[in-house]
Amino acid sequence: MFFFFHNYILHQVSPLPEGSDQPPWIRDKRLGQWQLLAGIGKGNFGEVFLAEDGSGNRKALKVFAPDPADRRAFDLEVNGMWHAVMAGGNPHLVPIESYHREEYCVYYLMPLADALREDPYTPHTLYNRIAQGDLDEAELLEVAAAGLAALEFLHRRNLVHRDIKPDNILKCGGVWQLGDPGLLSVRRPAHFAGTPGFYPDRKRFRADVSGDLYALGKTLYCAATGMKPENYPLVPENYDYRRYSELRQLYRNAVKGKYQTANEMRKDVENVC
Repeated sequence: MFFFFHNYILHQVSPLPEGSDQPPWIRDKRLGQWQLLAGIGKGNFGEVFLAEDGSGNRKALKVFAPDPADRRAFDLEVNGMWHAVMAGGNPHLVPIESYHREEYCVYYLMPLADALREDPYTPHTLYNRIAQGDLDEAELLEVAAAGLAALEFLHRRNLVHRDIKPDNILKCGGVWQLGDPGLLSVRRPAHFAGTPGFYPDRKRFRADVSGDLYALGKTLYCAATGMKPENYPLVPENYDYRRYSELRQLYRNAVKGKYQTANEMRKDVENVC
């Protein structure tokens, strides 16, 4: 393991918070038939839980609710979910298996990511693999190919993902997939959204194909160096440039905007695989 991967700490499940002022799904630890066992992740647009039904089936459940003061985040998530459902399935996109509306919230169910560790459950995300520091170039090229297959599928349907980052790339059933459609939208949407560090200069940026490729390039940079996206193009002291010699040019080209389509980048990935 390289010393510089201390920038990343494993994202594991966490206990559900206690207190009477919690949202009802946390207070009751239940949504519909699903018992909420633990928290998997929390962002600006919703929370993801490890959920189990009465038959012992486990899923990832994402819940989001409107903020009375500002509905924008809720509307973004609902639109992203709807676009994902309407786009249909692809082997490299985490599917939305069902979606539901309760009195206070909307939630949807997805397959649970493979377990990187069982106790406590640690999802097999690219982020967590970066934290372990055990990714070789061949596997990162596999990640790139899977991500590009997912992006080709979305872009052909005039959709952009807008939130590609290590936490949103995961292994499910042994296959690398692109997850979390919370910011999925039609190309060049009216409103800006994204994760800092994974999009170009905000002042000039409107979400398009190039933004997804830029984000994938930054994601591969993070995976190859253990650095945060805002540190690009820096590498750690004593970095071994030979370890990711082919991948380095690929992510540099993506960040520089040299690829016009996901297909162009995928061909370069295939040429070095």
